[in-house]
Amino acid sequence: MKTLLLLLSILFSISELCADKPQFTVKLEDGTVKSYDIDEIEEISFSQAKGKYSLAIYYHDEQVIINTKMILGIKFWPENSFDTLIVYQPLDINLFALAEIDSISLIQYFVSSIDMVYIPAGKFRMGNTGKHAGLEYGSQKFEYPVHEVELTNSFYMSKYEITQKQYEDIMGENPAYIKGDNYPIVDVEWILACKFCNMLSEKEGLEKCYVIKGDTANCYFNRNGYRLPTEAEWEYACRAGTSEDTYYGDITASNDSILDPQLDKIAWYNFNSDSSFKDIGLKEPNKFGLYDMIGNASEWCWDWYDADTYNHDAVDPKGSINGTHKIIRGGSFYTSALENRSSYRYGYWFKLKIPDVGFRVVRGI
Repeated sequence: MKTLLLLLSILFSISELCADKPQFTVKLEDGTVKSYDIDEIEEISFSQAKGKYSLAIYYHDEQVIINTKMILGIKFWPENSFDTLIVYQPLDINLFALAEIDSISLIQYFVSSIDMVYIPAGKFRMGNTGKHAGLEYGSQKFEYPVHEVELTNSFYMSKYEITQKQYEDIMGENPAYIKGDNYPIVDVEWILACKFCNMLSEKEGLEKCYVIKGDTANCYFNRNGYRLPTEAEWEYACRAGTSEDTYYGDITASNDSILDPQLDKIAWYNFNSDSSFKDIGLKEPNKFGLYDMIGNASEWCWDWYDADTYNHDAVDPKGSINGTHKIIRGGSFYTSALENRSSYRYGYWFKLKIPDVGFRVVRGI
């Protein structure tokens, strides 16, 4: 049985409770959420479990975060009326009037070997909403039509592209043709990126998202392990609320004859990279705190490439159910300014090892 995030000792209850009483909400590892009226609880105790936990108290419309590792004790006082929540810490005793507390929640911050950034659920316009025309071949327009997409689930995304050292630590090898511990991993087939996700999940005691058979994989998106982002998750995370060519603004020097001042702030591309990778995280991040979403290495996504299904699913899209090419996003040190835009998308045969294509990972909440 999974360890509970929190154990509550409920020693008594009061009858004829009011419907609007403050609640203590507990989220368990299996996703179950339980709520208790605060004035029904006499004692709160914490159990040992993986991860880093905080007690969040919503007090006077402000959220007070208390690291549970710093909590020596919690009790209600006075014991016969429970007017006050007392939190004991090494150098402090904090008092909270129960009548003024909206809710109390235990928040889990997952401790990972990969730096992860929280991405909230939301809606965005997917496709080319920037200044410059999208990629086209003949009559086929790869970044159109622009359509609204809703992602109903928040998720975590790796702050940086997976590095060569991280990949080698998990997989036992480094296939990149230009070596550097803090360079993004490249020259990996799509299926090897999926295998990395599974092995990292297993190492950290999480459920593996992929069932892999040969060169193919099925993804269970409701599991808590690591996986590749869907194309929609990738673009939503990359844009971080923006609608221009990049998350720093529209491109102004698209013909590559001069350095683009906007792109230079956030990306290594063919004009400023000296034809090589750079260490992750040297350019400015987007508003979510993600680095190198554009430039340095392009990134594998989960979806099969299929122009005909690009805008079919408006809610939590996951692409076509089959195909031969997987979606690549983000541009690279090797590609032009126009190929380093938030909406730029293309597909490569999924069995290829590509010298400027790597990946980053996500995990559900």
